[in-house]
Amino acid sequence: MTSEIHAAITKAALGTLDAILFPRGSIQPEHGAIMLVGASTGQRRRTLLLREVLAPRPGEVVWDHYAGLLFSTGYKSRAVSAATQAQCGLAFIHTHPRTPSGAHPCPSEQDFRADARDLFFLGQELLNAPLVAAVVAPNGRWSIREYKFSLPSESADVGMKGYRWRDGRIGWATALRVVGERLEIRPCAHARRGVENSALDTQAQDSSIRLWGRDGQERLAGLRVGLTGLGGVGGILAEHLARLGVGELVMLDFDRLSVENLNRSQGATRSDACMRKKKVAVGGRNARAAATAPRFKATARDGSAVERETIPYMLDCDIILNGADSPWARQVLNHIAYAHMIPVINGGTELRGRDGVLVAGKSEVSAAGPGHPCFECSGVYDRPSVTEAMEHPSLRGQRGYLQDGTQEPVRAPSVISNNALVASLMELRLCAITLGTTPDAVFGTQRYDSLDGTLHWALTRACKAGCRQVSLTGLGDAHFLPTGTDLDRQVALEVEKK
Repeated sequence: MTSEIHAAITKAALGTLDAILFPRGSIQPEHGAIMLVGASTGQRRRTLLLREVLAPRPGEVVWDHYAGLLFSTGYKSRAVSAATQAQCGLAFIHTHPRTPSGAHPCPSEQDFRADARDLFFLGQELLNAPLVAAVVAPNGRWSIREYKFSLPSESADVGMKGYRWRDGRIGWATALRVVGERLEIRPCAHARRGVENSALDTQAQDSSIRLWGRDGQERLAGLRVGLTGLGGVGGILAEHLARLGVGELVMLDFDRLSVENLNRSQGATRSDACMRKKKVAVGGRNARAAATAPRFKATARDGSAVERETIPYMLDCDIILNGADSPWARQVLNHIAYAHMIPVINGGTELRGRDGVLVAGKSEVSAAGPGHPCFECSGVYDRPSVTEAMEHPSLRGQRGYLQDGTQEPVRAPSVISNNALVASLMELRLCAITLGTTPDAVFGTQRYDSLDGTLHWALTRACKAGCRQVSLTGLGDAHFLPTGTDLDRQVALEVEKK
């Protein structure tokens, strides 16, 4: 059951909205607009996805000295038609220009009445769709509330208590996620105490604070980071992110440790390997021991990134780091990045050796989501490799293993030094996206050539012509994610039972 409400909007949509809400030279006291809204339902968090601005036409939003700001019947009718076609809900948004510079806007009693009444009647045509009202101040702060109404199912219920517009239940969003090349999280009115000024350990975090200041450290402390795959890269990230000062980690993996993993599993002991402990459990233990954020939380989930049952845990996050090397997992996360407006940073490394010499090797880090090219266009995965990853392990071809003619697959080379390089580049990208520490290192694919030791940027700057990923932006729960049954996980469970 979700207990939090957040909202999200792309940087591009916010720019369009701001131009409408704060026009230059206007003497009208308030301005407003209607947006299409999707919903993203996680395990603990419901996120209202402000998808698209329906720009008002001349005369559709007017100010009345007695009634306040009014949306015309034609504008509301047009919005309902657009929402019905897009299978989403509506958000009524207007400004409060006189909000003090350091404060959040507060809806007036007139706002509560007008918004509840309009959304109640329009919502009868948009069954089960999100219905939202928001107030925006010139200082960039928001007040966002979602309405839930009990609609009459019988004629006798019409107008009865519990089925009226004034009986709607209100849920307050506590944060707005602004997603683009960078990620910004703005606390909203009704944010819980401590969200805006997260507690710091200034002694443990002193050297980091000297780099990006208290404000940057507080932003890290307010982040909930998803981490998929706790292998060679993910195990390093679990400890490093906790030391960096992020407020919460949500970790996902189904695999168990073995002695063969010890050469690259940071924080794992030989005892852990002999007991075949879950990688995610060891990662959680190490993260908790290493954390510098006073309110740090670590949630360890036994599951796969491609299975529907575990996706809600990732939808609770502000940003996701992927260390799983499955092309299928990368495809699912690519869809989540756009449909649910959650940026994803992916990292991986591939090594090939012969006669004790490295003959091929590369490490790559890239980001996907609104404002970034998608993983498919960046070459992080391709569809044939995804199809192969969906097959039973015994039926797969050469990908991931070098077959030597025996029944046992030969492990692909993996060295902790290369894994640590990838993890570090992913952490630096996280800081660039969330803190702006390196503005020129936010965008694109960063590639390390293991043979000559060079680090450079790939040429991909945008999605290819015809790519549909951007069109998924903000669809949320309405978008079908390409999930299924992870046969690798099924095989692992069968092995455990023997």
